[in-house]
Amino acid sequence: MGKTNFVTGCDDKTVRLWDVSSAKEVLTLTKAHSECVRAIGIHENMIMSGGYDGVVKLWDSRSGDAVSSMNHGEAVNGLVAMDGSLYSAGHTSIKAWDLSNYELTGHS
Repeated sequence: MGKTNFVTGCDDKTVRLWDVSSAKEVLTLTKAHSECVRAIGIHENMIMSGGYDGVVKLWDSRSGDAVSSMNHGEAVNGLVAMDGSLYSAGHTSIKAWDLSNYELTGHS
């Protein structure tokens, strides 16, 4: 993914990948979640999304295919990837997921 891409998540459960330089939508993931999408991010060639459905999802930004789905257990409001881990934040918890196997490695 280029440096001119960003991702949006919407109340209509859709995740969109945009190209800033062309002001065009380059990928649409309709019904990405069963409820509103509230957390989004980009890591390497993956789109990260989290929603009020309590699920964290990873998508291949080139194909739009689902890579993984992880149950956070409550509405997801924040996502960040660093040091080989994906961190998801809900109303009262933070969880750490290993990006090499998508397994839970820690939580609060």
